Amino acid sequence: MVNKVTNGMSEINLSAMVSELNLVGLNPREWWIDTSATRHICSANEFFSNFKPLITREKMYMENSSTSTIESEGTIVLKMTSGKEVTLNHVLYVPEVRKNLISNLQTQVSYGYRS
Repeated sequence: MVNKVTNGMSEINLSAMVSELNLVGLNPREWWIDTSATRHICSANEFFSNFKPLITREKMYMENSSTSTIESEGTIVLKMTSGKEVTLNHVLYVPEVRKNLISNLQTQVSYGYRS
């Protein structure tokens, strides 16, 4: 990554600002890789190939200090533009979340990937 200064603003700060602007119009079909998430999370139950409702409705603490109810857990198969498929196991279904998250940590554990 290049860190040059143009008009008193570095490219790194400009990139962060563009990312924040892109969050305004969220696409429910998009997935975000989250390096701080400990579990995969999805807000749309139609993406699950199978899932089981959780008997105890656990709460998930969000970054903004609110809580959301975890409804169920299951499997989602993501179809890549390359034609390959990636299976995410133990995905939490949380209808209140605004972004579908792929846990970088859980992916490393499940598939042996390194960031």
